[in-house]
Amino acid sequence: MRDKGYLRWLRKQRDIVTGYGPTWFPEDPIEAAHGPVNGMSQKGPDNEAVPLSRSLHREQHRIGWPAFEAKYGFSRAEEAKRLYAEYLATKPTADGASPRRPSAR
Repeated sequence: MRDKGYLRWLRKQRDIVTGYGPTWFPEDPIEAAHGPVNGMSQKGPDNEAVPLSRSLHREQHRIGWPAFEAKYGFSRAEEAKRLYAEYLATKPTADGASPRRPSAR
């Protein structure tokens, strides 16, 4: 699944490891780190990507997702699921209207 809007939104989020925002260190921007690959030289689905600084994204590629998640104590799959749900809740509808939020009761 490809979703360029989600990837743009994701690059504006905080790094999931350090919590640093996208403008804190311009030399180390936030990147969309995709999940497990779909095959040789292919990225995983966009909705399974998480925000990482460029330096941490490089480390993740060097050591792989299992070791990276263990080192930093988080689940990429759970974070990606949470972030994509947050994105969908804020994404405008096809007609440009704001998303409908559940009413508080």
